[in-house]
Amino acid sequence: MKWSVKALENERAQQALDEIQGWQRKSGVSFGDVATRLKGLPVMIRGEGLITSLAILLKGTAEDKAVADALARWLKSCELWAGNGAERPGAPHALLETLVSMDNLEYRMIQREALAYVEHLKLLAEVWDNGGQ
Repeated sequence: MKWSVKALENERAQQALDEIQGWQRKSGVSFGDVATRLKGLPVMIRGEGLITSLAILLKGTAEDKAVADALARWLKSCELWAGNGAERPGAPHALLETLVSMDNLEYRMIQREALAYVEHLKLLAEVWDNGGQ
């Protein structure tokens, strides 16, 4: 499916909302800890890059891994992979392997989308962590 910019924004927001609501129901994952991790994640991605940030999440807590899983699911669903020859990775470890082998332009495009998605997650987590339902 080809997405327009508006459709991509809407789909990004919807998937972020689904993740937030899922984390609230999931046992073994503290929603407050997820919300706390999301607060600093955009800065981490901008400063460390997506590859390093994803690696840190993967070796972190259950909440960190839940965020990594959500990010990998979102990036797999995007049209960004079309035409660049890369397979759509579905798991965070596969995403990490794919990112390492990308050229700089492709990587920056994926990182930009990851940041946009994380910003949606962060905003919605703040709202839901403050009693939004």
